[in-house]
Amino acid sequence: DIYAVPCVVVPRVCAFCIALPCLVVFAILVAWVGGALVCSTNVASDIPWQEFFTSLSRVVDTKAVLNGLSKSLIFAVIIGFISCHQGLATIGGPRGIGRSVTKAGVNSIILILIVDDFVSPLFCQLHF
Repeated sequence: DIYAVPCVVVPRVCAFCIALPCLVVFAILVAWVGGALVCSTNVASDIPWQEFFTSLSRVVDTKAVLNGLSKSLIFAVIIGFISCHQGLATIGGPRGIGRSVTKAGVNSIILILIVDDFVSPLFCQLHF
């Protein structure tokens, strides 16, 4: 017998907890490089790379970046557990899989919005 929680759920949730913050860091870096590229190639602004990143370091709050990374970790746990729950409860062959994937996506989005509604003020109160 295979025990689903230690053999399936825990590794997937751990993988989500590693992958989602990495994706957030990647997205942030791509956004910064994209902003620098647009500023340096746009004739109207003509801001060099060095000046862009110098002003970026003054404008970007480290707490905001850490806030986003912390939230991504919380959201990773939510997505991981909901996806595993829906996957383990799937019946009905390929159609059942399609329904479960859709339910997992919708449920994850809704729960993330609800949790974010509580986490954001909490982080604000904690000055995080």
